Amino acid sequence: MPANIEDALSWLNQVKSDTSVIAKSLTLYNNEYHPELRIRYSSKNLKQDGGLLNIPLFMVDYTRKLIDR
Repeated sequence: MPANIEDALSWLNQVKSDTSVIAKSLTLYNNEYHPELRIRYSSKNLKQDGGLLNIPLFMVDYTRKLIDR
């Protein structure tokens, strides 16, 4: 979690409750603003692919620990 508003602006969250994680809006945002980290909460497994961190919904409480690694 960001410590202040400047940090919050450097990464983006998205929540997907379905197994389909195709996200046109997330891609468009990334292409326009180039956030340091994009976080997607979904039913998919924990995975980091470049600047996109996929966190399973049941691990939402671990977000800060995952980001700080």
